[in-house]
Amino acid sequence: IPILFFGDLSAYERSPLKIITVALNPSKKEFPDGNPWGRFPAAASYSTDLTDSERTSILIRAWSQYFDNVATENAGPYTSWFGHFDNVLAGFNASYYKGLNNVALHTDLLSPVATDPTWSKLTKEQQQWLQEDGGPIWHQLVEHLKPDIVLVSVASNYCDDIKFKVTKPWSAIAKIDGKEQYPIKRTKLQLPSGHTF
Repeated sequence: IPILFFGDLSAYERSPLKIITVALNPSKKEFPDGNPWGRFPAAASYSTDLTDSERTSILIRAWSQYFDNVATENAGPYTSWFGHFDNVLAGFNASYYKGLNNVALHTDLLSPVATDPTWSKLTKEQQQWLQEDGGPIWHQLVEHLKPDIVLVSVASNYCDDIKFKVTKPWSAIAKIDGKEQYPIKRTKLQLPSGHTF
């Protein structure tokens, strides 16, 4: 299944501060060998025999229960991967998990489709093919979600794939030191509806 978002949509909609996090696309590890529906058990009942409304309901339930499901199974590296975002979210009294005032959702900028191999190992043609639909889908999702804050963790060149109107230019505010220095940048964007974040 495609993964439009990870996290509790209803809790996000009730959240006083609406935050989404962004990466490139889901990993194939979201569908582990031997238990492909382990992280999305509600999606196991998905069928083309159902009505559009029924299929949509199943997918929203499956995506919304993701963090409940990974918390109860051996989530492996993906607990730590989302944990990097969770460390930043904590500064906003937010988390993907229930229990804090603000519940965040995770999204993917380039495609909602998990790939094998990872994005960087796909051919340019494969990336372009996935982005043709994936980019517009993400932009429509963000327009619907109307976040207050968007935390993006991608290589700088992928920020060009964010097509919302820039109302305040990107500016570096800090750097993360490691093998290389990774800049932390901020900007202000405006949705077609006029909502800014």
